[in-house]
Formats: sequence, structure tokens, C-alpha cells
Amino acid sequence: MPENLNVAPTVLNSFKAFEAAQDLGDTLARFNKLLADCGLEGAGVDEPWRLYSHIKGAVYSKLSFRYKQLFKLLDARYNLGVYKSKPTSRRRVCIIGGGPVGLRAAIEIALLGGQVVLLEKRALFSRENMLHLWPWVVQDLTSLGAKVLFSQFSKSSTYFHISTRQLQLVLLKVALLVGVTVYSSTSFESLVPPTSDDKEKPFYTITTQPQIPIMEFTAVLSASGTNDKLAEHAGISRFVFCRKEALGIVCYFPNLGTAEEAKVKEFSWTSQPKHQILDKLREVGIDIENIVYYRGEMHYLVMTPKRQNLVERQVVNENLADSTDLVLDENVNSSALHEYVKAIVDFVGIPRKTEFTRVSLFDFSSRSRADKAANILTSYGKKLYVGLIGDSLLEPLWHEDVGTCRGFLGAMDAVWMISQIGEQSDEQLLADRDNVYLNSMEEDEETYGFGSFSDLFGAAPAAAKRLDVGALSRFCMLERLLSRFQQQQRRDKPSVLYQHVAAKFDGVSIDGGLGALSFTSLEGGGVVWQQTAASDSDALERRKKELQDITNQPQNDVKSIL
Repeated sequence: MPENLNVAPTVLNSFKAFEAAQDLGDTLARFNKLLADCGLEGAGVDEPWRLYSHIKGAVYSKLSFRYKQLFKLLDARYNLGVYKSKPTSRRRVCIIGGGPVGLRAAIEIALLGGQVVLLEKRALFSRENMLHLWPWVVQDLTSLGAKVLFSQFSKSSTYFHISTRQLQLVLLKVALLVGVTVYSSTSFESLVPPTSDDKEKPFYTITTQPQIPIMEFTAVLSASGTNDKLAEHAGISRFVFCRKEALGIVCYFPNLGTAEEAKVKEFSWTSQPKHQILDKLREVGIDIENIVYYRGEMHYLVMTPKRQNLVERQVVNENLADSTDLVLDENVNSSALHEYVKAIVDFVGIPRKTEFTRVSLFDFSSRSRADKAANILTSYGKKLYVGLIGDSLLEPLWHEDVGTCRGFLGAMDAVWMISQIGEQSDEQLLADRDNVYLNSMEEDEETYGFGSFSDLFGAAPAAAKRLDVGALSRFCMLERLLSRFQQQQRRDKPSVLYQHVAAKFDGVSIDGGLGALSFTSLEGGGVVWQQTAASDSDALERRKKELQDITNQPQNDVKSIL
């Protein structure tokens, strides 16, 4: 990092413009202007926290109280013991996908000292669908400055939610400030292994469209959703499995912020257990299984209609057997679909002052997932750690609205693995990652796990109120630890609890009904390192054997650990 950089007198205006940006392209352009005004244009930065420090030094004294809070929050995160040690320093990681999960992983790696390159194939952030957030996710985002960057964050008194677009903007701004390099309109194409005669690139490289500068990466993580391209290059199999037919309708329209609109209460109604409002809807010819209404910048509704009702209301032209074909644009009567949704909006009493921004019918009967979360590729003595996170790893049930929250958990698990490279053996890293992923799949299918504090203790448990969210590092996923602890008690089955417990639960004992966990804070803050050797010896031995099997084989192409 060059010293004695010249700070332009317009740096404060540049920071305010960056903070106010409302799109991907504008945010990147305004951040580049901020860098220029900080004297950093074209400056090489090999340690991302130095970029953050210089931006802060250039602008902090000029900021209002509100903007200073953003830097105070990030300083508090940097000053936690686990971040001070910078366990991912001297590692470069590529993140594929600029959705909430990819951005959150990128931020965590950068906070831990790593260099991060993030690829986002889109030129715009345009998804207005509302994401329901678990309490710890709200706390985590708040500790990263979400309320500073988006003043309406978690303002609802009923549900914690935010639009995908706004969440991406919040996380993008934090990512840029902590040193993440972001390429927009750039798609991942393939992994290229080193060859015996390649002297210029003796390491794994990635090809992109357009091509980014060639560089060596320690790890590549894909958070690109169900259209993931990394798995096929990484020895990871993704497959589709189906459940019973499931159709969905999503619609939203602008919230003008009138008093009349503000009076409408947000809701989440389901036919299981039976709900009287859904019964009344059936009386007027609308038969749906679930409906959720959230209000933010948009009035947002999502619902699951029944096929026969769509046929009777002539929303679909033909009652095609395949649900995928049923919802194709050419088979959907757009005007009838709009009337169907309009009838629901009118029935539940949402005042509509504008036209619908979006009304869509879609099929979510099938889901995809990966056979494992991570792998290690080797070729001519070079390694590349690869992994999937978010929907690329495990596509959630759409109507359960848990994709982002579970995606954050998977992202933190992946970052944990990267931080432990060189500290643990490769087979131990993969065995641990396998166990965590298998547990998450079991929780998903058999509902032994618990999704949030509210599932265990109600909306606002005393323990959550006392939580110092600054101690929630990417390891401190208390809710996952609790659910796995309860799963272990229920099944009497060993599991790998390498998760790390929040340090500020001094003396708190939480009893979930099947056993208790007690937490003790460490002197000086930081986190309690609660780690056991892998109890699942089968997984560990399998990974050891896989590594041993390829140790002495010639590496003339991509070799993956299956």
C-alpha cells in the first residue's frame, strides 16, 4: 500500500454517494470514485484490511455520527481475537456468485485476512423477493452495519425480512470496504489444472467471460445457485430429487408509504394447521395452501395455489400432466393470473395504489443438492480447495423461506474449512465438512434440527437478548450447535461439534428439553474453541484412503477426491 496518499477535498461527497448507491453498477462506479478521492486509484493492495484502514483514515473525521457507526461496527469485528489472528491471510479465494450467501462468505474471508475475488454474472441487482431472516442473521447483519447502510432494516414489528436486492447492496458495500474485489457482468466458465510443461501458469486457473486477470487461488467457492458450473469441474455430483407437486405464485407492487398501507398487518398463513382465513378464501373460489405477506419498499406476497383451482379459474390454458410444462409462459393465461392475484390482494385488504410490478406462476416441485460440500483437486503437486455453498449445495424448499439463513451457515462452514488449511490434515478438513453437511441434510429431510432460536424458545429468548453479536464470528453459529446437540441427544449418535460458541454467554445455560449446554466467556473476549476429534471415524478413514489412493498417481488431468 503506498504511503502519504493524497486525499481529495471531495472525499466526503464521494463516500455519501457510495453509501446512497442503489444498484450494482452504480455502487462499483462510486466506490472506484471513492478510492480515487482517497488517493488509492491504481494502488496495489495485497492485504485487504489495509484498504479498509486507509479509507477510514481518509474519511472518518469528516463523517456524521451515523456514518461513523459503520466503521465502529467493523472495527469491533476486526478487533475480535479470531479476526486479529487473520487465519486466512496469504490465501486468495474466488467466490462465484454475488447473491447474499456469496457476498457474506466473501466478507468473512476478507475480515479474516484473505484476498477475495468475487464474480457476479449479472449487471444489475433486480430481485425484489423478500427474504425472511432468522434472529441470529439479523444480529449478524446488524453487527456488519446493515442498519447504517439501510435504515429500514428489520423495522417490521412482526417479521424480520429484507428484499434480496437491498441485502445484496448492503453486503456489497461492506465487501468493497473490507477489500473484496468484485467483477460484475462476469461469468465463471471452467477450472483449468496445471500441466507438466506449463511454466507460466503452474497452478489451477479459472476461465471467465470476460476473462479476469490470471492468478493463483487457494480455494474456489460457488454460490451461483442451481445453475452452478463449478461442481462438474470439482468432482462433485449434483442431482435432482422430487417431492409431491408444488406450485407457487409470487407478486409484488410498490409500497407508497401511505397511512392506509401501513395499517395492514403482515402475515403468514398456512393450511397446516388449518387457518380460518384460507377457509374463507375457498368460499370465494380461491384455494391456496399457504400465503405470506411482507411489506417493505414493495408489498410482497407469495402463495402456493392448488393445481385444480388454477384449472378452474382458467389461469392455465391446458391441464398438462408435467408441472414444469404447466407453468410455461405459453400455457399461462396472464390476464387470468392477474385477476386471480388481484382477488387475493383485495380479499386480504392490501390497498393497491399502483399496477403489479411482477406476477409469476412457477413450479418448485423438484430440488437439487450435491453429494458432498467440498473437495480437493490435485494436479502436478498443486492443490485447489473447492466447495459449494448456498443453493448450489442444497436447494431448500422454496415456501419454507430458509435458503439465505441456511446458506449463511454453509458459507461460514466453508470459510472455517479454508481458515484451517495447514492447521488440520486435508482428510480431517473434508471429514468435518462432510459431517456438517450430512447433518444439515438430515435436519432438512427429517426435521430433527431447529431452524432458529424462536423454534426452541419463542421469538425473543433471554439468551438471545443477552447476546453480544460482535462475538458471532463465522464460527459462532449457536443455533446450529444447539440443533446438532439436540439431534445428538435424540439419536444417541456421535457427531463432530467443531462449531465455536459465542464468547459472551458467560454462565448462561440453555436447556432445549433433551439436554443442556453451558457457555463460559474467555478472558478478553473472543470465542471459545470447542472442538473435538472427529467421532465419525468412518468418514475420516474414508477421506484418508481417498487421499492415499491418489498420492502416487501421475496427475495429468483434474483429479478429484470422490
